[in-house]
Amino acid sequence: MAEEFRNPFSILGENVNGKDLEEIKADILGHPLIKEFIEKYEAVITDEMLQEGLANMAYFIRCHTQEPRIEAETVYLPSLVIRNEHIDLEHKLRPEKVALMNKHASKRRLEFSSMSEDNKQAELSNLANEMGMALAKGEADRIIAEYQDGKKVKGMWLVGSYGIGKSYLACALAKALHKKLAGVIVVPPNELVDELKGEMSRDSASGKIDKRLKQLEEVDVLILDDIGAEALSDWYVDAVLYRIVDARYKHNKLTIFTSNLTRHQYHETLKAMKGKLDQGTKEARARRVIERIGAMTNEVQASGANKRFEPSA
Repeated sequence: MAEEFRNPFSILGENVNGKDLEEIKADILGHPLIKEFIEKYEAVITDEMLQEGLANMAYFIRCHTQEPRIEAETVYLPSLVIRNEHIDLEHKLRPEKVALMNKHASKRRLEFSSMSEDNKQAELSNLANEMGMALAKGEADRIIAEYQDGKKVKGMWLVGSYGIGKSYLACALAKALHKKLAGVIVVPPNELVDELKGEMSRDSASGKIDKRLKQLEEVDVLILDDIGAEALSDWYVDAVLYRIVDARYKHNKLTIFTSNLTRHQYHETLKAMKGKLDQGTKEARARRVIERIGAMTNEVQASGANKRFEPSA
C-alpha cells in the first residue's frame, strides 16, 4: 500500500488541525459505513484491529464518499474484510464497469487517424502552464469529470489560430476519455472527405461508406479536428456533416470540434458555399447544422504562440 494511505491525516483529506489521533480515530469509527462494518463483525473485531486498521478504513471512506470523482473513474472499489485478524481492503470490480469492459473492443477503441506522433503522445498536464490554453484545459477537465457511458455531456468547440496546440489538447482529451473506457475517434474532416471519396471511386456499392458514417455517428466520443479547413460541397454538407451531427445530436453523443473559425464564422462559411442550391435553402441548411452544433458544444477561445515553423517574410 502506498505510504500516504497509511496516514489517516492525508487519507481523510479534511481539516484535521488541532485534532489528535484519538479524535481522528473517533471520526473514522463514527462514520456510518464503518459503524455498519463493525456491527457486522463485532464478534471478532478487537480494539487492536481497529487501531491498526485506521488507514484502511479512512481510505475506504474516502473512496466511497468524500471523492465522487474517484468513485466515478475507478474500475475497482475497495470493500473492508477481516483477513488474518486484520482489517484489510479487498478491491472488487464495479458492476457498471464490468459491462463497459465487456463492450467489444471495436466499440471502445481509440482511433487517431493520421494525427502526428507528437499529438498521439499528448498529455493534458503538459499544458498546465499555457495561459492561452487555460480555459480550454478547464473545459477539457470538466468533460473528463462529467463523462460516463450513456450520460449526456456537453462537448466543446475549441477555436483559435494556427499552431497553438488545439489538436494536441484534443488528442490529450481523447486519451483521457479512452481511459474511462470510451470509444474515441479523432479525425480531421478534410481527411474524412478524402477517405470517403476514395472509397466511392473504388467501389461505391461496397457498403463501406455507410459503415464508416455509422461508426462516426455511434462512437462514444467523436473529435472533428480542424473543421472549417475541409473543401465544402453539397454532398459533404448533406450526406456527411449533417448526417453525423444530426445523429449525434439526437442520441446525446459527446462531440468535440477544433477549428480556426468560431461557430458563427463556420455558419457564415456554410451559407456562402458554392453549390446548386438557392440561397434560401443554403441558409436553412447552414442553420440546421450550426444549431445542432451549438446545442452540443460550448465555444471556448484558445490563444498562444504558433509552435509550428513560421517561414520568414
